[in-house]
Amino acid sequence: MERARCSRSPYVLAFVGLAWLIYLVRREKGGFLPWLFPARLWMHKSTSADLWLFVMGRLLSVAGLFSQFGVAPLVSVWIAGLISSVTGADTGLAPGLGPMSLALLLWVIVDFAAYWSHRLLHATSVIWPLHAVHHSAEVLTPLTAYR
Repeated sequence: MERARCSRSPYVLAFVGLAWLIYLVRREKGGFLPWLFPARLWMHKSTSADLWLFVMGRLLSVAGLFSQFGVAPLVSVWIAGLISSVTGADTGLAPGLGPMSLALLLWVIVDFAAYWSHRLLHATSVIWPLHAVHHSAEVLTPLTAYR
């Protein structure tokens, strides 16, 4: 899943924080770490596959650096040019459209594209097998988000 390549650190931190609160409310016995990392879950073959896919994804993400530092700025300039041509502004940005507004606009465009790409992965029988691994986890851990 292309969108999954975004930084998941906030999600992992949120997961651990939420788990801590649940642990405190339930008054679980045996310590937080054994409760958070039960061996039956973390030693499962699905979790091993998640770890392998995570490592492979990180290694392959080096190619994604081109996208982050090469393609993204070009798309930003292109969008700014489109806005400029529609509004008639010659500054490269529409009047009153600052960097934060442009970033928000680009975020909406990327999110829209990611949604429809994901829908296409589900709707196209030829590419579904490539995407099916994303939905094949037998147990769920924070690593599963990287599938």
